[in-house]
Amino acid sequence: IALVLITSLLTGYSEELFFRSYLYKKLEELKLGKIHIIITINLIFSLGHFYEGLEGGINAFIMGSFFSVVFLWKKNIHYSAIVHGLYNFSVLLISYLSI
Repeated sequence: IALVLITSLLTGYSEELFFRSYLYKKLEELKLGKIHIIITINLIFSLGHFYEGLEGGINAFIMGSFFSVVFLWKKNIHYSAIVHGLYNFSVLLISYLSI
């Protein structure tokens, strides 16, 4: 379980660093508004989750939007990365326990 937690946090961090930090700043340079940036980032983010099916893609868009709000609210990538990692961990743990 500890390895799954570490992996989940690392995955959360890597995705947040790319989507919420790097990509957000690049789209800001194009002078897009915050809403347009959030929608664009999370459409791209959700495309990477469509291997989970339509529900997975929609869920990724919704959760990605939540992570974006956390990032903008706290103005710190660590908060959204930890929330993202803990979300991933909880989904994996619930899936494992329901087998």
